[in-house]
Amino acid sequence: MNPSQPKRLLEQAAVVTGAGRGIGRVLALTLAGEGARVAVSGRNVRNLEAVAEEIRSGGGEAVVIPCDVTKRDQARDLAGGMMEAFGRIDILVNNAGVHSSTALLVDVEETEWETVMATNVKGVFLVTQAVLPAMTARRSGHVITISSAAGTARSRNAVNVPYAVSKWAVEGFNHSMAMQMKPYAVRFNTLAPGPTLNDMQKSFNTDVERLVSFPGGMRRTEWVADSFRHLVCETPELTGAHIPSPEWDKEHGITREKISEAEIRAFMAS
Repeated sequence: MNPSQPKRLLEQAAVVTGAGRGIGRVLALTLAGEGARVAVSGRNVRNLEAVAEEIRSGGGEAVVIPCDVTKRDQARDLAGGMMEAFGRIDILVNNAGVHSSTALLVDVEETEWETVMATNVKGVFLVTQAVLPAMTARRSGHVITISSAAGTARSRNAVNVPYAVSKWAVEGFNHSMAMQMKPYAVRFNTLAPGPTLNDMQKSFNTDVERLVSFPGGMRRTEWVADSFRHLVCETPELTGAHIPSPEWDKEHGITREKISEAEIRAFMAS
């Protein structure tokens, strides 16, 4: 966080689910860097505490509120904890999610399907539902859900079916909620970081050869910060949109050094 950087989210209160590592950590730090008071949420309290301390050491304000997004009571406790800590909820980042295998549909276990849908779809529903009363009461709010190119017709590599279907679902959720919440001035947008080299790739033993040959190359978690910052700080009227980070980079003249095959293989082997 740059102390001399103008703070565009001062006094605002934000919550990031799945904030203990990867993209969630980056987004929590980005919000704090813009002056927001941040609730970091997830299931691994040790990881959450580390992120909160990172925010505090940079001069920001953070609280840890553990939450399993698949549990209604925990989603409600998350919203309640936000109100108790900050007295308001301005921004929700639905980042908690799990990947899926690339198995043929006939080989996908029902338990895998249910796990992916519970976290990636039901979790978005439950946490959004829990924070909406605070937002609608203020006639102000922004819900950003981390989606994927796998949830769009542009994807040419969405072979992990449960994951892709879950992202199509949240894209539909975003579209419907953007229309429903317009009278309340609560915005809904999705952000697609692009194929990111993070621990999620390890969770279902993603094939290394697939990552190495991924069209356009893999991306670093830190790269999503620029498009995310633009979305939360510079688009006060935008709602119902899908922002793909790789395309956003190109539109704004940002070039990224490609992650090498050796680094990808080393990361997946670690």
